[in-house]
Amino acid sequence: MNVFISYKSEDKDALLIRDTLIKNGISVWMAPESIPTGSNYIREISGAIDACEVFLLVLSQAAQESSWILAEVERAFKKKKLIIPFVTERLTLNDEFDFLISRSQRIDAYAKRTAPLDELVLRIKSLVKYEDTSDVKADDNALKKLWYSGAESDWKSALGKYYDKLGQEQAVIENYFDRLDLAEVEAMNSEAFYDFLYNRYFVWKYTQKNRLATTRGCLRRYLDNGELSKLESIKERLFSASRLDIEKCLGVAEEIYGLGTAGASGLLSVLFPESFGTVDQFVVKSLCKIEHPVYNEVLRRMNPDGLKKSDGVILVNIMREKSSELNLKFNTAFWTPRKMDMILWSFGR
Repeated sequence: MNVFISYKSEDKDALLIRDTLIKNGISVWMAPESIPTGSNYIREISGAIDACEVFLLVLSQAAQESSWILAEVERAFKKKKLIIPFVTERLTLNDEFDFLISRSQRIDAYAKRTAPLDELVLRIKSLVKYEDTSDVKADDNALKKLWYSGAESDWKSALGKYYDKLGQEQAVIENYFDRLDLAEVEAMNSEAFYDFLYNRYFVWKYTQKNRLATTRGCLRRYLDNGELSKLESIKERLFSASRLDIEKCLGVAEEIYGLGTAGASGLLSVLFPESFGTVDQFVVKSLCKIEHPVYNEVLRRMNPDGLKKSDGVILVNIMREKSSELNLKFNTAFWTPRKMDMILWSFGR
């Protein structure tokens, strides 16, 4: 049994989720249908949670108000299960749920996003397949060996290689972003934020001189057209947007002149490294090396040199999932999507 579905009986979305998972070859456990007649209800549910690989929480306001659902989530949390909250309506987490699932990567199905069920299937298959295939595929190549490694020292060594590949100028800028004061950026006026982009971020992101000149030329439109107030509005929306909503954050960042999906994700990654990683051709190429049966199917449809926003959502989710997995495995909060992209970039160069 792969997935335990925790839901409130009036949430009809749970049945659609169950059917979708089964159609995609994912086995599920769902009360009451999975409980044998005459069995002890509490014992069966507790045992199923203990045995599951993924705990899927169908989260609605009704579910959040249910003491039974809370008990199931608390058990999954206690057993250190991988929890995926599938949020079916806009809501504010209460204190109990905020504590239990704040480090889990949500899927906000209520938002206007493309194919949330497809994203759910992708995420579950990636998590389950990882454990099923790690022993078989560990020695195929260096990145695959790392991807399935259970040693944190291997990951930290790979992270060190990222810094080894940087030139002197890039290392200086990287150090600046490593020490970036987010509150300082948020407090910047339009002129200061423009300078931050022009002299810091664009120099870090666009290392080829012709590409840097082109993108800086786009950015200068804010000065030439007297539109700095528009740039400040974008910054304010970047900081006020929910970082759980990858698509929205990418969309806001893409409004900045000169930034496409790759550039937008890079800006998000230096501002909010705990939530975002850079998505670009090097990340896609690296992930292809892993030859993961789920990732490859999706990655092959991407154009590495022309990533779309929908591609960015998938890639950021992959990095979020991996960093969360490492933090859980190594009992730390060190790993972030930003660090995942640094490692993938170093392998993709």
